[in-house]
Amino acid sequence: MAMRQAAAIALLLVGRAAFGSPPDPCSLSSTVTDAKVTIAIPDGRITFREGEIIPLALSFTSTADNRYWADNRNYDRSGRLTIEAYCVEPEARDPLADYFRGGAFMGGG
Repeated sequence: MAMRQAAAIALLLVGRAAFGSPPDPCSLSSTVTDAKVTIAIPDGRITFREGEIIPLALSFTSTADNRYWADNRNYDRSGRLTIEAYCVEPEARDPLADYFRGGAFMGGG
């Protein structure tokens, strides 16, 4: 029995080391050529005050039929919805990081 437990623990440790944590999505480069995301500021303004809400218009297009989809869910009952990542240049601090720092609560918070 001890041998089986040791083998199971070794397998878990090797699996964890092999897979590790996922890479930073902003460090990856895309090879996608048939999809495009366009972000615009609807009224064309170029200056804003710190803390001001900036409305954005997002446009998702593709030359391929039925390959991609956009999910417009804007909620997560347990905190922050993290199904996608956005990489902004120049890099900037997440303005909502302090709000979500307390962690998520099961079933809403």
